[in-house]
Amino acid sequence: MRIILTSIALLTLLFKSYGQEGLSFKTDQQFYLKGKSTIIGNTILSTHKSRAYNDNSGINDLLKLEHIDVDDDRSTFNSSKAILDLNVNPSKLKYAALYWSAIYKYDKGKKVIERTDNGKKTLQRVVYDGKESRSNDVHKVILKLPNGADTSINGSIIFDSYQSQLFEDTKPYVCYADVTDLLKSQNSLSGIYTLANIRATEGYVSGGASGGWLLYMIYEDDESANKFFTTFNGFVEVAEKPVDIVFSGFNTSGIGKVNTSLSLGALEGDRKIRGDDCLFFDSYTKKYVPLTSPLRPENNYFNGSITVDDPAFTNRIPNSSNNLGFDLVKQNIPYNNTASSANDLTRTAFRFKTTSDRFYLFFVAFETEISAMSADTNNDIALNDTSAIKTKDINTINTTKTNGTSSSKKSVTPNTNMDNVPTDELTQEEALAKIVALKTTRVPNLTEGYYLVTNVFAIEKNALKWMKFLLNNGYNPGVYINPENGWHYVYVDDSEDPLPVYLKRKEISSESFFKDLWIHKINL
Repeated sequence: MRIILTSIALLTLLFKSYGQEGLSFKTDQQFYLKGKSTIIGNTILSTHKSRAYNDNSGINDLLKLEHIDVDDDRSTFNSSKAILDLNVNPSKLKYAALYWSAIYKYDKGKKVIERTDNGKKTLQRVVYDGKESRSNDVHKVILKLPNGADTSINGSIIFDSYQSQLFEDTKPYVCYADVTDLLKSQNSLSGIYTLANIRATEGYVSGGASGGWLLYMIYEDDESANKFFTTFNGFVEVAEKPVDIVFSGFNTSGIGKVNTSLSLGALEGDRKIRGDDCLFFDSYTKKYVPLTSPLRPENNYFNGSITVDDPAFTNRIPNSSNNLGFDLVKQNIPYNNTASSANDLTRTAFRFKTTSDRFYLFFVAFETEISAMSADTNNDIALNDTSAIKTKDINTINTTKTNGTSSSKKSVTPNTNMDNVPTDELTQEEALAKIVALKTTRVPNLTEGYYLVTNVFAIEKNALKWMKFLLNNGYNPGVYINPENGWHYVYVDDSEDPLPVYLKRKEISSESFFKDLWIHKINL
């Protein structure tokens, strides 16, 4: 049985920001393959251009920061290094993404003490100031590869608040470049990577200056389990209200331990200021559970650390323990492996929140092992083959063998608990009344609500192919098994309120590959 996380039925988008400022997260890449991922990176600002900063006592905005510069190259104004130890043939590289992000209100900032006299006593306050101009070439950096070659990278600006009225005190930005082809052309992936000329504010700025870079890679590995990888990028402030991100479109193995991991890139996490959390949803307890590690305690998860698989990632120059507002993390998710929540997941959710220390999230990647039944005899998952999916198959089920004979395809006729009647001939009120009056279906471990079903399959492999097709066309499908017939129901929207599902149906019904769209009432 496929299990949907109970409390996220209303999270029909992959991202919910609750009104935060910035740029909402969007899916960058998704892969189904036998493979692994790795991540490296480093900060670009500190109190000294080359010495590691290991003091945990100070508050970031009270520190005067300067560019790190360790490449002995006078043509660059800053640089930091990270070392990758990966014995993998570059031809196995599937995806490599380079990100850089920084606080960049002005080139240099100063701290001024303003004093005023109210007649009784002298009051003073700290004011941060700087020349209100800076470069717009934040997307241009230099990547130095392990073979010693310098490559000018002209990346894409994902978000730059300098071009808007957002984040007036800090003016952060984030940029990205797909460097897959560049790295695949190298003789080796292992070695020292240097990123130079990242634009960032030196000196003082409100909240503290911060900046850094990361290199995230996905590569094929024949010995690995089948996995689902997805990456997101955007730029969102986590402040007064939480930020949720939901991952969907996969099926984990139904047996044994589930191995999943989360990778993140963030700015402005202050080591001294507590109150920020990263939580994951546990469908067994139906609660969000804090994600922690020895260097990332509960209530201070974003603390200027660079960690991979819990320990600090130390293959860096400089190798600071306190990276002054730049957080880079890859961490395994400790799902309760003795509970049903640890197996057969099709969605999972993470929540980011803070009670005192704001921070900016700009990169998220999620990976999980997926069902072996989803894999073909090659390294790729069967979802990669969409050639068999045609419009005429949309309302069809491939039935399984019965009593030693193979039955033919048969059409599925909507019954009293699957609505396909509301049309333009009905008013919205009439259509909603008809949907609410549907007979409910009981599906164990599935969140109650109305589900917009796009297709139904008796064979799991065909359901997974259809889900891949929907993913490639911009949808975020889920799947569940109806215990009344054992068939796989693939849906693209769900809610406890029938209205958004009805409106979604009207919105996408013109798509040529949606012959019929059904609304399934479940557990209500």
